[in-house]
Amino acid sequence: MAAFVLFSRTASADDAKDTAAARAFGQDGVMLADQGKCAAAIEKLDRAEKLHHAPTTAGRLGECEIQTGKMIAGTERLQRLLREGLPPSPPKSFVAAMDRAQKTLDAALPRIATLRISVKAPVGTKPTVIVDDEAVSSALIGADMPADPGAHKITATAKGLVTDTKQVTLKDGETNGITLTLIVDPNYKPEPAPVAVTPVPGPTGGSTTPAPERKTNPLPFVAFGVGAVGLGVGVVTGLIVGSKKSDLTKNCRSDGACPSSQDSALSSANTMATVSTIGFIVGGVGVASGVVLLLTQGTTTTASRKPGVQPLVGLGYAGLDGTF
Repeated sequence: MAAFVLFSRTASADDAKDTAAARAFGQDGVMLADQGKCAAAIEKLDRAEKLHHAPTTAGRLGECEIQTGKMIAGTERLQRLLREGLPPSPPKSFVAAMDRAQKTLDAALPRIATLRISVKAPVGTKPTVIVDDEAVSSALIGADMPADPGAHKITATAKGLVTDTKQVTLKDGETNGITLTLIVDPNYKPEPAPVAVTPVPGPTGGSTTPAPERKTNPLPFVAFGVGAVGLGVGVVTGLIVGSKKSDLTKNCRSDGACPSSQDSALSSANTMATVSTIGFIVGGVGVASGVVLLLTQGTTTTASRKPGVQPLVGLGYAGLDGTF
């Protein structure tokens, strides 16, 4: 609650200051207007209106604008004031100001002139028209528009065309038309279209050579294949050895001696055992080589032979030979 009261008091204090300042500006402005010094009065009255709107200042401001030749601005201000109306039980000064504004407006409206601006230009041209340093809406080109009586400077411009400027003087209530012509400017040189520039990396920008396309190395898969074959051979021959050993156990004595009829089976079992061992060794080496090759893909080595892998199997050893 305390904050609300503080805000209200501050706002009221600021409003009172603005009202007091507006009253001072308004009194000075009205005094200058009464002395026939409307050019100087406009600045005072405009300040007063911006601080605190009142019929007494708005009416005299519109009246002075009309007297200094700004009839469009002055009559529009007076019409807005009259549309507002007066509050209940208004001061006599406000009533008098509204009566004065109505009489001033009635006398000024017939004095407003009418101007029609036409522009001849190549098809597709969108000209810019300026009247007394103020741009005119494109919707008003070629149409009747209200204008202040007096001298006016009218200019039409467009890109690539020669600018045309004309002067016109309008009398009170006069209707007049003016045509400006835009022709192609022989000295006009269109701006060159922007050229797309591909940025070039600086010394620290890295190489501009695109990275070579990485291809899949088949060697790891070859090694895995060899390993799989080796393991398969080891498993199959191991099963065969197990079967033969079972047969030998049935046909041989408990001390391990076997009849001569089992010599062939014993030799075959030993051979299969050796093959099984070699198969497991080749399989292990193949799988290990495949893992190493996968982990080292992308590295390059120089060798005189073409890349390849081949198994090596011999008496008492097994492995892989190749160039990676």
